[in-house]
Amino acid sequence: MNKPKFSKGPWIVNTCLTGHAIDAEEKLLPLGRICMTRSTSDVDCANAKLIAAGPDMYEALKLVISYLGDSNTWQEGEKILYHHVSNALAKAQGLEGEG
Repeated sequence: MNKPKFSKGPWIVNTCLTGHAIDAEEKLLPLGRICMTRSTSDVDCANAKLIAAGPDMYEALKLVISYLGDSNTWQEGEKILYHHVSNALAKAQGLEGEG
């Protein structure tokens, strides 16, 4: 499994006057700023929360891959789960569409 190149989590959402900032909790601004939405709408708030959950979801998906173990013992549902989880991890690592 490739080592992620993104900023280490946890990431948090801070609401500003013009939008929602997603910040790496451990770093001081501006170095810890991951990204920012352009408004304070409910949709942008939900998007910011989803983005901030990224590092936690990445680690959870790695655990799923680890838990699945040997592919020789998989049922059909486990094969489908592995496929979806692997694709999500590849997307997070910037490997989507390679190979």
